[in-house]
Amino acid sequence: MMYHNIDYGAVLVAMVVSVVIGMIWYADPVFGRVWKRLHGLSAPHKPTAAAFAIWAVGAYIMAYTVFRVLVMRMNVTSMGDALLTGVLLAVGLVVAGAAPGYAMARKPLALAAIEMGYVVLSILVMSAIAVAW
Repeated sequence: MMYHNIDYGAVLVAMVVSVVIGMIWYADPVFGRVWKRLHGLSAPHKPTAAAFAIWAVGAYIMAYTVFRVLVMRMNVTSMGDALLTGVLLAVGLVVAGAAPGYAMARKPLALAAIEMGYVVLSILVMSAIAVAW
């Protein structure tokens, strides 16, 4: 399924991997209990089907964007360049863009680290998949 140098099957794989990483990341034994406490959510907190659908669509858009930037715009071919670009995208756009909102809302640094950490890790994995595929 290639169109303009983007393999949509690979984008789909990157999306699924990101969601799986998130399911592990937000599991109670990893960061889930802390994340729920910091958000004031009662345990057990069960996301709705709509929440999972939004998560999947968001992960697909993120994966597509990473593929588009790395493969089409930058023609990145090495794993080192992919990971460096992933770090720059993640930290330079996601962390730098979201951090002021957490600070202004006086949200705990741990909450910001958990939520942005997942996105940074997802972008790095998506970058690696984009180049390896």
